[in-house]
Amino acid sequence: LLFAMGRDRRLPGVLARTDAGVPRVALLVSAVITMAAAVWAARRDDGLDHLVSVVDVGALTAFTLLHASVVGWFVVRRGGGRVSWWRHLLVPVLGAAITIAVIVEASGTAQVVGAIWLAVGLVVLAAQWRGRRDAETTGA
Repeated sequence: LLFAMGRDRRLPGVLARTDAGVPRVALLVSAVITMAAAVWAARRDDGLDHLVSVVDVGALTAFTLLHASVVGWFVVRRGGGRVSWWRHLLVPVLGAAITIAVIVEASGTAQVVGAIWLAVGLVVLAAQWRGRRDAETTGA
């Protein structure tokens, strides 16, 4: 994922570098993050429970945003042609409601970590939008 996002210029391009076809920088960054999380979890009595909760909240947040994107694409932007209110609105809203309910029941630590990651992602997205808009206005 880090490699693909680097390749697509969503993250620093250094993550897209390969050595003999292997994205070594992206793998190293991923390994460092994983090791930091494992060390953090190993130092706590309830570390495994917290680690699992943090990972679950991350995945559930991604699924919630995926559901929101289905509504945004098919209902708001009407990018997919004819809108199926069942498939494009009701099911995604119910799915998002379920994932949000599970996130609310997660540990406080997991919620804080998830909120921080979400905030970082939104800052990166805003910076990319701003950069793209600035490039369009300057003709770069």
